[in-house]
Amino acid sequence: MKRLSYFLSVCFLLMLPNCVPLFLAAAGAGAGVIGYKYHEGQIVTVYQASLIDTWDAVERAFVNIPTQSLNKKHDETAGKFEGTLADARPITVTLHYQNSQETEVRIRVTAFGDEKTSREIHEKIRKELFGG
Repeated sequence: MKRLSYFLSVCFLLMLPNCVPLFLAAAGAGAGVIGYKYHEGQIVTVYQASLIDTWDAVERAFVNIPTQSLNKKHDETAGKFEGTLADARPITVTLHYQNSQETEVRIRVTAFGDEKTSREIHEKIRKELFGG
């Protein structure tokens, strides 16, 4: 019984650090952003906004982001921006409907991810969506 207790305690402690970064990001992300994290080379963000409002904000953000090319398409539940930044790095922004007031946005710059540039684009989208 004592070994089981130790085992469960160790398992709990090993799982805890994985939750802390997402919690901290959600706490400090700002108005309308439920949380974001950098995962597998992309920024994953959940905005408190409808899919169409988020789509419009991403379009407005790309007006101020120099690109060589940009293709975009969407339907009722998803959308995608694919293109090349001015410095020839590929970019993909995908939107996924969560519910009527939540949209998940994934931003990936380059094949392996560029966290700094992805966060800058996330910030531009947030400002377009919520101001500030």
